[in-house]
Amino acid sequence: MARYKYILTFGVAIAFVIVLLVYAMTFTVRFTESAVVTRLGKVDREITDPGLRFKWFYPFEGVTKYETTNRLSQARIETYQTSDDRQLIVGAFAIWRVKPDQVSTFYSRFGNAGPRAADHYRDAATLVEDTLRSEMSELSAYSMSDLFTPNEGASKLEELEGRVLEKMKAKLEGQGDRAFGIEIVQAGIARTSLPQTTTEAALERMRQDRARIVTRLQEGGQSEANAIRSKADSDAKRILAFAEARARQIRARGDQEAARYLAVMNEEPGLAIFLKNLELLDEAMFARATLLFSTDTPGLNLLDPALFQSATPSSIPGTEVFMGETDSDRESREGRGDE
Repeated sequence: MARYKYILTFGVAIAFVIVLLVYAMTFTVRFTESAVVTRLGKVDREITDPGLRFKWFYPFEGVTKYETTNRLSQARIETYQTSDDRQLIVGAFAIWRVKPDQVSTFYSRFGNAGPRAADHYRDAATLVEDTLRSEMSELSAYSMSDLFTPNEGASKLEELEGRVLEKMKAKLEGQGDRAFGIEIVQAGIARTSLPQTTTEAALERMRQDRARIVTRLQEGGQSEANAIRSKADSDAKRILAFAEARARQIRARGDQEAARYLAVMNEEPGLAIFLKNLELLDEAMFARATLLFSTDTPGLNLLDPALFQSATPSSIPGTEVFMGETDSDRESREGRGDE
């Protein structure tokens, strides 16, 4: 029984040692990683394909694995001078990664920063940020109006970012001694702002531009208003001229009609007066009003019963007053046989 117990203990110990050896002599590279295998502190080989790999146990061989995904570095916000002597505060950024086929170069460049890959990333990020700040001096080749314009698609910000990217690639993606094992994916401007003095000048320029626009609009509006008024005056004069001409035609036609009417009425003035009195009575009765007038009122003498009692067959009642005929005139006319 003791013998079996000894064998079991020995077997467990052997299995444990095997597990430790397997753990110490194998490592896994993920598809987002590349690895550097060092032998006694010197680069022995680099592994870029994912999968299970073998190595000698520490300290004979060591493995440093690097993520090859994109990393973001932001440069410190600084003030730059434009070509038209304007100041612009710029915050820039760069996207970079460890180049998968140059991990051994990356390790050689930044391996002295510390034993961990994070230490290497930190030194590499510092180099990228310093290079980015240096290359942002390309901004001095552009004026403020080149970078910021109201015309769509006319800004040269994208061109500036492209120039900075090319400069950074030339410095950090070289060959041989100029290589760092870094790939610059993108360089750009994250934010821009103006110093207080520049902001005040820009605001003043904006106010002046708006004032010019307002003046131009007012002048255009005044010109258009003058044109509208001129056309309205011309139309009004034309309409008035037409109306006056038409009124003259109507008045002339009315005068002609009136002349014919007056000619007829002059032949029988008494009849005209009698018809006018009837018209007045008709209008008074149409109003349905109760009025108190004297029969001596012109137009109402036809309501006097005595008027028709004294009327002769050859006379028109109610016309003597208007025609200036008195009672003595009527008696004289009757004495001459007019009756």
